[in-house]
Amino acid sequence: MPVGEVMSRTTNDLAQVRLLFGFGALKGLLIATLIYLVVSLAYQVYAADAKARPEWVKQSRSYPLLDVTSRAIIGYVERRRHEQPAPAQ
Repeated sequence: MPVGEVMSRTTNDLAQVRLLFGFGALKGLLIATLIYLVVSLAYQVYAADAKARPEWVKQSRSYPLLDVTSRAIIGYVERRRHEQPAPAQ
């Protein structure tokens, strides 16, 4: 097998692996954020305090990232709900 073909295959495989890990990380972040939102909602209903968060959540390393992404998702959903077009008559 020529060296050029080996290099070509290696480069193409690395591009595919990078795409796989990139989308995997994004999907993992989305799933973790959705779980965070569900746990946060359940805790707010149980504790009856909208600002309350358990200490173990506040002290976790991923809390700032999950908080920012959850706020972004909430903002996106709220914008989409308010942009609903009026029904055609």
